[in-house]
Amino acid sequence: DCVCLSEAEVQAEPSAFDRLRGVCRCLAVTRGAQGASVYVQDRRLDVGVIDASVCDTTGAGDVFAGALMATLAQNLELEQAVRLASVAAGLSTEQRGPCPLDRERLFALAESVQLTLRAP
Repeated sequence: DCVCLSEAEVQAEPSAFDRLRGVCRCLAVTRGAQGASVYVQDRRLDVGVIDASVCDTTGAGDVFAGALMATLAQNLELEQAVRLASVAAGLSTEQRGPCPLDRERLFALAESVQLTLRAP
């Protein structure tokens, strides 16, 4: 199980975040232009963002969540799934409305996304 929250949701209900950390195998927090943090067991992965020509950020967090769930469901390694989700979210900001994503481009750009392992 994996739950995705926005940073605003975490700040509004910090006790809920703490409870979720105790029961969820994977907990992701989107942080807008600062990327996202994914908490798994005793580690925290902070993922950066791609350099995008931002047009509209509406739905980028939802794109991150959907891409993360889809890639984890395909049994990709967590680090790769987090990078791909970040790239998908970044690309979704480059135009208004639905944004078709090219799999090859996603994987190529994922290599450039910074990923940092931290203690939770």
